[in-house]
Amino acid sequence: MLESNSNIGGLHKVRLPTFKKIVLIGLAVIGVGLIPNEAVLAEAEGQTSAGVGGPENIVVDIDTNMIPVYWDGNPSGDAAGKWKTVDPANLDNRWYDYTKKYWANAVTVEYNALSTYQNTTDKVVDEADIMGYWVYVPRYRYQIQRYSGIGHQPIEKPTAFHIKFENQSTAGYQKAIPEQNGDWATHPAFSFGDDDNPNPTELNGLWIGKFEMTGTANQPTVKPNLPSLRNRGIGAQFTASLNMSTNPDGAAGGNFIIPKGGGNNVHNLSGQTQSHVAKNSDWGAAVYLATSSYGRNSVETWSNSNTQATTGCSGDSVSAAASSTCHQYYTSEGVHASTTDNIYGAYDMSGGLSEYVMGNYGDTADSHFITIVPQTRYLNVYYVGPFGIKPSQSLSSAEYYYNFDICNFELCGGQANHETTRFQSVSLNNQAWFSDSSEFPEKSYMWTRRGGYYIDTVYAGLFSSHMAIGGSDDHTSFRTVLSRF
Repeated sequence: MLESNSNIGGLHKVRLPTFKKIVLIGLAVIGVGLIPNEAVLAEAEGQTSAGVGGPENIVVDIDTNMIPVYWDGNPSGDAAGKWKTVDPANLDNRWYDYTKKYWANAVTVEYNALSTYQNTTDKVVDEADIMGYWVYVPRYRYQIQRYSGIGHQPIEKPTAFHIKFENQSTAGYQKAIPEQNGDWATHPAFSFGDDDNPNPTELNGLWIGKFEMTGTANQPTVKPNLPSLRNRGIGAQFTASLNMSTNPDGAAGGNFIIPKGGGNNVHNLSGQTQSHVAKNSDWGAAVYLATSSYGRNSVETWSNSNTQATTGCSGDSVSAAASSTCHQYYTSEGVHASTTDNIYGAYDMSGGLSEYVMGNYGDTADSHFITIVPQTRYLNVYYVGPFGIKPSQSLSSAEYYYNFDICNFELCGGQANHETTRFQSVSLNNQAWFSDSSEFPEKSYMWTRRGGYYIDTVYAGLFSSHMAIGGSDDHTSFRTVLSRF
């Protein structure tokens, strides 16, 4: 593994080898490269730097117009509980405690309600004032189980990711860059920049929508117990997400040009927070944290199988059949649909509506659905050549399967693609972990959808991936991410 010197706002040019004390424990040479042995995959000592380790290294970067909240009730389910304001200093761990799987939560509120909740503690937040619920994924590195899509043993059972949190402001901090299985990698979602930018903005974390999008295209919200916002193509979705902030980064893309600072700022955010549709890597960042000791480990998330696509619901089981059942997110049954198995996680990531993410084959724009392809800092691109050319070692028969084999960390790292399929060379549409769907975008279906649809039963899940053309339909929604600069 290499580590890159990385200072906030600084350069990322110096790459130094780091001492590897026990990285080869639990690895065997099979075919090409180093292969993880599930039973003994060890924590690699000596591959850390200053500011790396446990939850004490978490930096929660919150917008001044977001309201930090905690659940005043039983996190494992409590119909009488309430969301209350909390001191963001978190001195008593009431706001968040990742060791207990209590991820930081915050809400955005109506403009005229901001002064009611800012700088308060233990004040119940009125549901009518809330525009959006948000969950924080802190900056972290994870240990690579599968560096490339070929030359590895199958990892048929989901294996919890080893994760270490990063505080990049610590003197001596170094970003982790992997070279092989067993190395550590700073998750790519926390490096925010275009593909040709050698010095991306390094983020302290991501705020992801706690639920699928709700409301309308002009007034998008992120709320529970409402129908997911559907019937929007990928371009309309990207435009709606941009309008939730002032667009301080000057993001271009979607169906309309929104100038820098020209977003409608529906969620009343400050000028240092950029809203956008989740990238495939953003999805992966939340999923890997969920599949760790800070989430559900390797226990599957229950599906939202509600036929009305009501946000925050859980069905009766992991792979429940579609029905009118809705165990609401704050109940003892409902929390099983959370990424943490308690109320502090994200919902609707298994089932609900299938979610478009910004993962695009060949940087391709279909004029029916997106007028301008966004800058690559808002988009994971799978460029034609290497993608679309079947590797000689691949056993897959179709492009939407063998593209997984083309992946390596540089091309697909952290995106829950090749790292979370059950087999080398996918050959069926149920070969992601937990038998979730396993399709990769290709030239005819160039966009990516995640999570599955409420009718998908066993095929839905955190690792589910579908190819799509980018159009609007009644079984597709999306999720917004807030990036702090």
